[in-house]
Amino acid sequence: MSNSSPVRVTAIEHASWVLALLAMLLVLLVHLLPALIAGLLVYELVHVLAPFFARHLSNSRSGHWP
Repeated sequence: MSNSSPVRVTAIEHASWVLALLAMLLVLLVHLLPALIAGLLVYELVHVLAPFFARHLSNSRSGHWP
């Protein structure tokens, strides 16, 4: 077994945890959960589809619109 000492948490990390908790509570209290989920879905879809479009839409074809 390794002799690892516990990691000390800084005040900045505590503040970031508190801010994240307040943001999550605000999302729930203001009923923004559906909007949050929709935004995260769009964000993920853009990142998943971007390589596909980058491969299939080359620069040589980008200027030739019908």
